[in-house]
Amino acid sequence: MKKIITHRFTITMVLTGLLMGAMTLIGGGAYPVAFGALWICFAIALGFAAVGIKKDLNNG
Repeated sequence: MKKIITHRFTITMVLTGLLMGAMTLIGGGAYPVAFGALWICFAIALGFAAVGIKKDLNNG
């Protein structure tokens, strides 16, 4: 579990998620479609990050 938490993809995605959350709170009312598209892209990136973490941990 510690390897997953300290993995570079995990840290990067958490920081990106916090940044996107703050951006959505600030500008989400003005540009809802754009932020919706960003969140969809973020969800796809999370999937790729999860696969990358799994491959890294399986390979040592």
